[in-house]
Amino acid sequence: MKFLIITTLLLCISISARADSTFIIDGVNIEIKKEDECFYLLTAGKEKQQLKCIDDNLESDIIIRDFNFDGYKDIAITNSLGMVNNIFYVFLYDHVSAAFKELKIADSKTPTSACGDLYNLAIRLDDLSLVSSCRSGPVWYYDTYRYNAKGTLWLYKATEYQIQNSEIDTFPLYEHTFNQKGGKLDTVAVDFDGKKILWSVTSEKVFLYLSPEKTSKTKAYLIHNDKVEILEQKDDWIKIRFASRKGPLIRWLYLPEAIAKS
Repeated sequence: MKFLIITTLLLCISISARADSTFIIDGVNIEIKKEDECFYLLTAGKEKQQLKCIDDNLESDIIIRDFNFDGYKDIAITNSLGMVNNIFYVFLYDHVSAAFKELKIADSKTPTSACGDLYNLAIRLDDLSLVSSCRSGPVWYYDTYRYNAKGTLWLYKATEYQIQNSEIDTFPLYEHTFNQKGGKLDTVAVDFDGKKILWSVTSEKVFLYLSPEKTSKTKAYLIHNDKVEILEQKDDWIKIRFASRKGPLIRWLYLPEAIAKS
């Protein structure tokens, strides 16, 4: 996740400003002013608008950036929660009403995001998404959001840390991909930089199983240096996806058999 954090920092350096600042958005002069613990938006001819009240003891900042890819600058108020986690409160500019409205995430009981709120927000122009990343202990987690037709954010990808009961090196971090209705499309193991893992078989030959049970052994097998994606782990068993000549093959491997004995 290092590249996400670097991207976020670069954005902040170029477009951020402290409280009590004046900006021009859509040709209109606006002023953001902090009074006690609250940020207010002042626009000529309009009533003062309260944006957000935050803990005054924590470092805060203002970022002006197009967060919804509509060509108009938006406002983000950030609050530093610890050494690395900066929460973002985003207010999108509606050019029709010439007003700012707080960014909303689509209500959904499932799926569950890794970070909960928006942290260390990075803008990805390649796929028009927002990436929220947060650190808990030694692990960075991230959520990827996209906008639906109504301009509401929905959770597209999220990471999950899993602990397995295995003496063999495991695959603890997984990336889940969802559709707009919250249905899971895919799950794959990723490394701690967020890159998909392609794991190599190190034994000379390993048989494939239909399920994580010895009784489900098939005649099919993989050989040394065959590379697979990790979809799931259950202790010493891993569910893999192998790019065979006939298309993706999804089966199970028994790790003690797949790893060469030294």
